[in-house]
Amino acid sequence: MELDGSSGSRKMCGGNPAAVERMLAFGREVQHMSQVLRRELGKNDHNKKMLQDAFSLLAYNDPWNSPVGWQLDPLQREPVCQSLNSAILESHQLPRRPPLEICVAHTKQLINLMSRSGLGSCAFASVESILGSQQ
Repeated sequence: MELDGSSGSRKMCGGNPAAVERMLAFGREVQHMSQVLRRELGKNDHNKKMLQDAFSLLAYNDPWNSPVGWQLDPLQREPVCQSLNSAILESHQLPRRPPLEICVAHTKQLINLMSRSGLGSCAFASVESILGSQQ
């Protein structure tokens, strides 16, 4: 919130009515989604707490330095992103894990198995170098 210099009153979203309306519409959408999930899956206090924590970030100008800023840490975001991605895939009647992710995991396991079995050719195999990542 921001103080209006002339009257001293507080203005949400810098006084931009369109931004305030978008924020309120988003809040209504989240509330509706929460109600649908509760109806379909039953009451879940853990999920309710997670949802409250996540949306409390919206209340702070600097969410990284807020009491719930820990949620923005990459170690906290990664599991949430994976769960969200899986839920989106599942909602489209697709497997929860993308086929490429499964293939990469299997390939890494096979290389480890080859190494433990003493197959020297596995020394030249690196999934990370092929993908260009440092996993």
